[in-house]
Amino acid sequence: MQTAVEKPVSIIDTIPVHDGFFPTLHYADVVPFPYPKVNSKNIRFYKRVWQDIDTKDVQNAVLAIPETSLIDAIMKAISEGELTAYSSEDDGFKTKITPKEGLESVRDSVLVPIFDDEGNQLESQKMLNEFNPERVTRYRIKEDIFFDKQRGRIERRIIGLAPLVQITTTYTNDSTEDLGVTPAFWLYFPQLRYVLARINVPNPDKGWFDMTMDDLFVQRKFATRVVREWKPGGTGKIENTANQLSGKELDKQLEAYKSQLWRNPTAIGEGQ
Repeated sequence: MQTAVEKPVSIIDTIPVHDGFFPTLHYADVVPFPYPKVNSKNIRFYKRVWQDIDTKDVQNAVLAIPETSLIDAIMKAISEGELTAYSSEDDGFKTKITPKEGLESVRDSVLVPIFDDEGNQLESQKMLNEFNPERVTRYRIKEDIFFDKQRGRIERRIIGLAPLVQITTTYTNDSTEDLGVTPAFWLYFPQLRYVLARINVPNPDKGWFDMTMDDLFVQRKFATRVVREWKPGGTGKIENTANQLSGKELDKQLEAYKSQLWRNPTAIGEGQ
């Protein structure tokens, strides 16, 4: 009598479904979460600030991780037509530039003097070096800070971001001099957020890969230094001064401002 052959029983939990204890999030499908809507009638404008982020600061090192750095993501998105770059002539997003112009503007440049046959300098010509993402170590953000009366809190919204490039000049003895930094181009931050939301970075507070670069900016897990500020009726001082505020000092100012508002709540509606 022929006996039936038993079929092997598959053990379900030994069949690999994904590599890891939990499914890996596909960051290519991630989109930034929207900011809370604010009624313009409830805004009490406070100030606009420009701040510099230095990736050489250990608090900002996460922005310069090779292959997932901020500048790598920016240049890739620009070259693929996913991100629009605007001229550095102003930070009002008025003039678009082409991807080629964007790539050229982020390359380091040197001012090379041009001489006549008698050795007299006629002019200086800017020469571009090859693009090296490791050379982009600083960024400038433009941010609006205002008080939302309805929600009773101070809001901070980054409006623009610009990579900063170093400008140097070369003299006849082949010595060079740094002339400072200048924005390569400006990016509209609400558009940039869609690029940042797809970049997985370690949480600076925990060291875990549990947040996106967009989360890092929205939660303000970076260090800055204020280079300029503007208030309605103000003069727009604190630009390129020796006594620039750090981001933490600015935070303290905002906390003091908020405390003053709550000590005198009737002043919130005055004059509006």
